[in-house]
Amino acid sequence: MGGIVIGDRKRIRAIKPLATNMGATLDPGAAYLISRGMKTCYLRHAAHCANARRIAEYLAARPEVRKVFYPGLPSDPGHALAKKQMSDFGGVLSFELDADKAKTWAFIDALQLFATTASLGSTDSLVAPVQLYLGTDLTAEEQALAQITESTVRLAVGIKDADDLIADLDRTFARVLG
Repeated sequence: MGGIVIGDRKRIRAIKPLATNMGATLDPGAAYLISRGMKTCYLRHAAHCANARRIAEYLAARPEVRKVFYPGLPSDPGHALAKKQMSDFGGVLSFELDADKAKTWAFIDALQLFATTASLGSTDSLVAPVQLYLGTDLTAEEQALAQITESTVRLAVGIKDADDLIADLDRTFARVLG
């Protein structure tokens, strides 16, 4: 939660000047908030995972969605490996809309319960246009390999009621792509 760097001596030496100049110690306020948040982390994680799974299943059934990327779906190519390695499948998923860039942006902008941002890990639900926020440092070949297109959307699913989140998605599908 507060960050850790693990690596061989060469890599640790390479980042040491940055850690020294930028500060490698949390301030007391941040340390307190992390400590306080750890008490309910397991509850929030369970809610994130359950909501993400429900939303992934919902999206997989939508005709406006070409593909859902979520290891919790049995149809996901990484499902078997994720099931062996993980106790749950997380609160982040991506999907590809059957839409062009303009419609994808309109979809993202029309969501009411998902804030548009590039961050993760909030109790709030977040949405990001993957190609803009996450794909800009990748070449076109790397984006293709990662299956990132102009219609790829990432959701960091929060802990609000899953039915409310799905209703927001449903309204947005009807309004923008219906």
